[in-house]
Amino acid sequence: MPGNPAFRYRDNEEYQFRGGRNSAGNFQGRGVVEFENGDLMSGFFEDGRRRGEFRVETFRNKLRVIIGNYEGDQLNGRARITYNDNTFMEGYFKDGVLHGFARFFDDKGRLTFLGNHRNGRPHGVCWKASIPTNIANSVMQ
Repeated sequence: MPGNPAFRYRDNEEYQFRGGRNSAGNFQGRGVVEFENGDLMSGFFEDGRRRGEFRVETFRNKLRVIIGNYEGDQLNGRARITYNDNTFMEGYFKDGVLHGFARFFDDKGRLTFLGNHRNGRPHGVCWKASIPTNIANSVMQ
């Protein structure tokens, strides 16, 4: 069956879709999109666009997993992003951009940064952890 007329991810990228379609041929309801490189998207589609809780698994752009709420095919509301190095963040998004409170964690789950964001940038009072990299060497010298 041809691709989804309303679905846009990357130009000329092959994918397979498992799920329902509406009368226009657009993805509809619960579905899974699997790309030829192994990336995976699963969640609920409404007229070919992501809507509600969605999971994206990828190794592009140093990302591993994005779990969040989508509205109008963009992250809106709370989301968790896990990076390839096992660090992760939890925060709020507006129209696909970090906007609101966010917390960042290292690969051991320790809090490294928290604060509010406006249009993807820290805004106002924020807190950043200062973790010494080699305490033993500095004490011995």
